[in-house]
Amino acid sequence: IMTGCIRSIVRDFGSLEEMSAELDDSVWSLGFRQLQKGAVKVAFSALQTEAAFILRMDLDRATHQLASMSEDVISFGLPARQQSAVNFVGRDVSSEALTLFDPQGGVDLVSPAGFAGFGVSFRRADVERHLRLMGLHEDLVGPTATLGHRPLPLREIERLRGILNNRLSMSHNGNKPLSVAQSEILDEELLGNLVGAFFHGEQVDRPSISNRVRIVRKATEYIQDHPLDVVSVEALCRASACSLSTLERAFRDYFGIAPKQYLTIARLSGVRRALLEPDNERSIGDLASVWGFWHMSKFSADYKRLFGELPSATRRMA
Repeated sequence: IMTGCIRSIVRDFGSLEEMSAELDDSVWSLGFRQLQKGAVKVAFSALQTEAAFILRMDLDRATHQLASMSEDVISFGLPARQQSAVNFVGRDVSSEALTLFDPQGGVDLVSPAGFAGFGVSFRRADVERHLRLMGLHEDLVGPTATLGHRPLPLREIERLRGILNNRLSMSHNGNKPLSVAQSEILDEELLGNLVGAFFHGEQVDRPSISNRVRIVRKATEYIQDHPLDVVSVEALCRASACSLSTLERAFRDYFGIAPKQYLTIARLSGVRRALLEPDNERSIGDLASVWGFWHMSKFSADYKRLFGELPSATRRMA
């Protein structure tokens, strides 16, 4: 029997790394750095059809989210409930805004504890077709693209949330699988609702990049480009072409923590990813030293403080 669902996922994860791995073969590539101490809990659901990819994630810890998307898709973001604003490229975005992401720039946001959000992706050709049907001629890529955050009335935001929750639940909860034709109709309706809301709403709040955001981006890109180096704060200053005090202010504004703390989180997250690799047989001590931790008692204490468990407990999960 042909169904309209290629893949459907409903899972609770005990780590951000597990959730990232679940999306390895999707149109989204996600990376996370946990900014708040304690064991993380993730509620995750996703649906992939021929025409769309829909996900919802609920995170109970403050997190730095980095994501890239295939350039042949157009992706929308929507907070899944009323909640604190997220920091998107250095500016606060409320829970009453629909976002159209830049397929070339990806996603870089800091979400507070208790964040819940939807991500919805469609083929770019399908979005462009809908725009033509609406009589609109909007650029979706490049310097003139209409991208950013569209403030919407709360009633419209709640309507879109209801549509997305219903679309996910139709493929979960033991419901009878939808046929290909039924799925195509629902995907077309969903695309029409999102395109109509974004391009017929109020003025788009276009993201602008301040000097402090540029500094943070250069610093985090340097960390990503040197995954196995023991990066120092001084190296981040050089990479960002700024003074230590400017780097400190930029990181505290963006992440709420100092650059030294962020570096420690990045290194601990690297150890955690390695421990979760099922074929990695290196000892915990070896992996810790690769990431620049040489005092095992302090490493174990810092690891447990951030992730809520000892490294040995993480290894048993692999």
